[in-house]
Amino acid sequence: SGMPGFKKGYDGHDAPLEARAIGATVGGVRVWSLYVPNGRTLDDPHYGYKLRWLDALRQYTADTLAAHPDLPLALV
Repeated sequence: SGMPGFKKGYDGHDAPLEARAIGATVGGVRVWSLYVPNGRTLDDPHYGYKLRWLDALRQYTADTLAAHPDLPLALV
């Protein structure tokens, strides 16, 4: 939730979402398997998408740890 979408040539807020993360709690540890977008080149629109995606991940992680400071969390 909260992850940005991407469609080349389209910059709307409702761009299609890509399946890039799956999480599970195993033995009390929250584990996320991540497929981080490839930025391609600095001038490619996908680079901006990658930065937005990483920012959303950073915000999710910060919010999660603020709410659950003792949560063992692995982002892989």
